[in-house]
Amino acid sequence: MLGRIYVVSMIFAAVAAATFSVDGISAQTTFCLLSVAWLYTLYRSYPSIRPGRVKLHRIRMIRNYALGFADICPTSA
Repeated sequence: MLGRIYVVSMIFAAVAAATFSVDGISAQTTFCLLSVAWLYTLYRSYPSIRPGRVKLHRIRMIRNYALGFADICPTSA
């Protein structure tokens, strides 16, 4: 059940990141690419858990989770 909640949350987060960036075209393009990467890693990890390949699923979900922190970086003022 927790995995399904995560999938729905990631879909909403990817759409929000790609849509609501207000820092200009370069940031919007970057967030669109990040959203595609989020959805791709999510798409690749889901079929691996269905037949019970837990190790492969774990590796792919770690990549997905790490992408969530890709936009957290300090900016110079």
